[in-house]
Amino acid sequence: MKLAVWYHTRLIGGEPPIEPDFSISLMTEQMATMKRTGLEDSAQDIVICVNGDSENQVMARAIAPRKARFIDHGTESKSLLPTVNALREWSLSHQDWLVCFFHIKGVTHPWDELNTRWRECMEKCVIKNWRRCVADIESGCDTAGAHWLTREQYGSHVTFPFWGGQFFWAKASFLAELPALPNAPTCRQDWFLSENWIGMGRRPTVKDYAPHWPGIGACGANR
Repeated sequence: MKLAVWYHTRLIGGEPPIEPDFSISLMTEQMATMKRTGLEDSAQDIVICVNGDSENQVMARAIAPRKARFIDHGTESKSLLPTVNALREWSLSHQDWLVCFFHIKGVTHPWDELNTRWRECMEKCVIKNWRRCVADIESGCDTAGAHWLTREQYGSHVTFPFWGGQFFWAKASFLAELPALPNAPTCRQDWFLSENWIGMGRRPTVKDYAPHWPGIGACGANR
């Protein structure tokens, strides 16, 4: 089984403005975790998607693994939507692969306790314990991660079932079934489309290592 990592980032600029001291340290830490856990070496493909101007692109290249390839979305891209669409397009021709998706979560909320706890839980489940995610998907799951949120659990707070925070592993064959999205948000609700995307097709078979609302409760990655 071939493994791919898809990662989304922006390191400077944006609205609200990103603090580069925080964003650089955060991406550096995430890339180091990927290296330390063996995921970098085990992945046959690492794709880094970058929003923003050429300065963002230069900074991301300086931090990312040497084996990574890049998709630069440019200054007009302000969300994860172009990255999700690029991942979907890639999945159509790589259906026998497994995909890890994560991003520079909380970069616009530096040192916020809830966002930090939320991100660290997802990193523990999806990056640090990536081998367990792969094993569970190879055993029959479509996707694995932290904080699978459903309408049955949370009522009107949830329209489509989704991974709260958007860190997950999935079969590329499952992602290939999902719909294409607009490349840019046109209203407030569109900002949530990329997160909702994984629940817009058939209901997947899921392994959730932290089955609770993000930031509330202990991270259950070791269960």
